[in-house]
Amino acid sequence: MVHSTLSLLGNMAFGKDMFDPHSPAFQEFKDGIGKFAAHATAPNLADSLPFLQRLDPQGVVRNTTIHMKRVFGILDKFIEDRLAKRSKTMDSNDGPKDLLDALLDMRSDEFTLTNIRVYLSVIPFIISSRSIYLGIDGILF
Repeated sequence: MVHSTLSLLGNMAFGKDMFDPHSPAFQEFKDGIGKFAAHATAPNLADSLPFLQRLDPQGVVRNTTIHMKRVFGILDKFIEDRLAKRSKTMDSNDGPKDLLDALLDMRSDEFTLTNIRVYLSVIPFIISSRSIYLGIDGILF
């Protein structure tokens, strides 16, 4: 069931099964998101003692930055591949559209590729938070 849901979401967002468990891109994406989430949600001493924030004694900021850059790199590759595919066809109305196509169609001075990348990077967190909610909801009710 989980794989079917992820496949559906991957097809809606990227027009392909991005969440194939045997795909190296998926493994890297999953690893990057998982490690980012682990570091971002870990207790940080510098949050309690603001004078330590510049030192980052536990490396929380450094590690979250490293893993988010990995995720952004993967998303950049998907975006670049789609832009190349769209430039080859010359007609952006050709074929079925997915979320990435819709976001690229909306691109402007105010809504850049950086905004698209951030928007797409939030999808796994929305999926996981909804799954956690449904799990808790099932247990409580």
